[in-house]
Amino acid sequence: TGNTFTPSLYVACGTSGAIKHLAGMKKSDFIVAINTDRDAPIGEVANVLVVADLKQFLPVLTEKLQNR
Repeated sequence: TGNTFTPSLYVACGTSGAIKHLAGMKKSDFIVAINTDRDAPIGEVANVLVVADLKQFLPVLTEKLQNR
């Protein structure tokens, strides 16, 4: 869309890191990327790359965060 934004936390779920996507979000303070491909381009800009199926990982993460 041509928009950029700079959130404190950006969680990229299942995105490969297409150039246009990266341009719009790479100035985020902290980037967590969840992807099954450890070599996905998003991993190069992410502070944390979780190599997992997001459909399995997100429910576990959500449960852990809710029980804090």
